[in-house]
Amino acid sequence: MFGCTRALALLIATIIASSPRPAGAQILGGYVQRGSVTSPSVIIFIHGLTGNARETWLNAQSATYWPNQVAGELPQHDVFVVDYVSSMRDGTTLAKLVADIDKFWKNHRLWDYDNITLVAHSLGGIVARQLVLANAEHAPKIKMMYLLATPSGGSRLANYASSIGVAGAIVQDLRSIDDGNLLATLANSWNQSASGSIPTYCGVEGRPTAPKDFTGTTRSVAASLVVTYASAAFLCNRKITQHAQHDHNSIAKPIGAADSVHVEFLHALTAR
Repeated sequence: MFGCTRALALLIATIIASSPRPAGAQILGGYVQRGSVTSPSVIIFIHGLTGNARETWLNAQSATYWPNQVAGELPQHDVFVVDYVSSMRDGTTLAKLVADIDKFWKNHRLWDYDNITLVAHSLGGIVARQLVLANAEHAPKIKMMYLLATPSGGSRLANYASSIGVAGAIVQDLRSIDDGNLLATLANSWNQSASGSIPTYCGVEGRPTAPKDFTGTTRSVAASLVVTYASAAFLCNRKITQHAQHDHNSIAKPIGAADSVHVEFLHALTAR
């Protein structure tokens, strides 16, 4: 138990240290691919907590930027990447973050598409569901959601960060699902709405994340799953795949066309 607690503490320290951008910056993003003639279809990538539109999806080993790979293989789709700033200690609430992204979304007329696919990592999946619920009239345009390591049932990392007083407002909202908390309310709203029938495929991390200290050195403590199978699979209504080779971060960084994350995405896009 002590080793597990140390691992969680070091994971939190790593996440805090890895978010150099100041919280509260404006929502950013843009097209990776856009047809010369307006396409009716778009694939939108939404990163997670402490991530960004570049590093979240970039595999350093192969230099593969996943949105670029998707754009190259699916030229009939526009590809858009959303960027926002968040940190473990950010005072911004999830509701405020979703409202800001919603405004950005509308300014870029992303709801004008008739065929929308959402690809989201970690917190990005929670944001995606909140956006869809807030725009119920556009929900039928969401043809598929592909969620990777999204803590739909909460995260024990968030529980621990909250217990030791280093959790910002968003992290507190990601605590394990319980009666009346935000994730419970979201799940109830999702299941009662037409959005609950949106084809939702989920990827689960299969390899624990190795905690590191502030120097980047891997410590000799137990690695830990950031999001468990049960949490990542919660609310999914299509195929759930555990990717044995990927931890919480690498699951959003396919190494290439043969990577199981990319292969399953293409299968889901075909089967939806």
